[in-house]
Amino acid sequence: FRSFYASILISFILILIIPVLILGTILYSSLSNNATQDFNKTHEKLVTEIISYIWKTTNNIETDFATLKTDTAFRNYRKNVNGKVVTFVSDYQHITNNLLSISSKYSVLSSIYFYDKDFNTIYNTAYGSKSLEDFQDTDWLAQITNIARVQRLKPRFNMNKLYYEQIKHYSFKPYKLQSVLSLVSHANTAKTFVANISISSLYNELVSLYSLNEDGSIFYFVDNDNNIVYTANSEKINTNIYQPVDMNLQNPKSYFFKDKVYFSSPFYDNLLKCVISYP
Repeated sequence: FRSFYASILISFILILIIPVLILGTILYSSLSNNATQDFNKTHEKLVTEIISYIWKTTNNIETDFATLKTDTAFRNYRKNVNGKVVTFVSDYQHITNNLLSISSKYSVLSSIYFYDKDFNTIYNTAYGSKSLEDFQDTDWLAQITNIARVQRLKPRFNMNKLYYEQIKHYSFKPYKLQSVLSLVSHANTAKTFVANISISSLYNELVSLYSLNEDGSIFYFVDNDNNIVYTANSEKINTNIYQPVDMNLQNPKSYFFKDKVYFSSPFYDNLLKCVISYP
């Protein structure tokens, strides 16, 4: 009789427990899926906000460039008079003040160039005016086109490779080597403006504004070859990060790799991607 009652009791307990276990599993699965969806939505929104901030920053700089292009001082500050080059000081001062004013508005700007092809000179808000031959950063000239809109150059260094090789062993370097995003705008066929956005300054500003790189998360700038252009750990720069082949098809997109979830979205004319990983 004891075994009979025990079997009845066990059966009764199982009848009670099994539905509870099934319901608990379903509930856990549902809560887990909801939590995952909420996590994904929150961080997809975060990446979207970051991209929007970058877009607004570059768009504001381009708007300032549009204002510069209408300023007649850029066309009239220097002329050939009776075979001699004459610089009109008031116009030249007006130009430098305007460029310095724009440069100071944006903490991410490392410098602005004003290239005058007619007189073969470049004015740099960081270091002043020089002839093209004496300027340390001219490699970008090979990349520009005569398009009407602002041209966004690929991430680059603000220094010619040959020049850097000459000074890299100096204890004191006359110029600071930086990775930059360059926005190029033509006032006319001979007058060109270049805004150089410091990639490290942009990265650090975003980290501060959006509280990135916390709780095990890592924020990256990545190029279209999946090379890390910038991140907090300098040893990771120029190394490769895994991304699915269709990463440019959605904006933003999440994916899993090696027990981490990644959120990625392209920006800067799809030349770069913002990527955030979470453990």
